[in-house]
Amino acid sequence: MNKNQKEIGGRSLDGLLFFVEGRPRPQGSKRHVGGGRLIESSPHVKDWRKHIKITALQLQTNCWHAKIPVHLETEFLFKRPKSHLRTNGKLKPSSPIHCTSRVGDIEKLIRAVADALTGVAYEDDSQIVSLTSLRRYATTCEREGVFIRLTVLRAN
Repeated sequence: MNKNQKEIGGRSLDGLLFFVEGRPRPQGSKRHVGGGRLIESSPHVKDWRKHIKITALQLQTNCWHAKIPVHLETEFLFKRPKSHLRTNGKLKPSSPIHCTSRVGDIEKLIRAVADALTGVAYEDDSQIVSLTSLRRYATTCEREGVFIRLTVLRAN
C-alpha cells in the first residue's frame, strides 16, 4: 500500500488487500465428460474459488468501482514439505524459500484467483491489465493461503 492510500480494514479507496487461508489450488484445463459437458480437472478448485469470493465479498466496499483497469498482485504461500525440516522441527539451512516443486503452475494458480474475483472486484478478469505474482513456502509463523492485492489503475 502506498503512503497516500487510506487503509480501512483491508480496504482503501484505491484498492483491496486481503488474505485467503487454505491450500492454494490451481485452475487447470477442463476435461470433456460427454454430452457437451466440461468439468474442472481439479476437484478442489471450485471450493477454493468459492472461499476467495466469499472473503472478497466480506471486504467489498461501495467505493470500489467494478468497470476499471486493475493491477492484480498475488503471493501464494505453501506449507513446507517435511524434507525441509530437521528432526527437531527447525528449518534446514539448505531449504529453498520459493516453491519450485509441483505445487501448481503459477499461471494456473493466478487463473483460479482471477476467475473467483469476477463479478466481485471487477466485471470480468479481462480488466486485469497487469499482474505480479510470487509462489513461496510459508514461514513458521504463517499459514498456507494467498495474499491478494487489487489496485485501481487511474489514467492521469
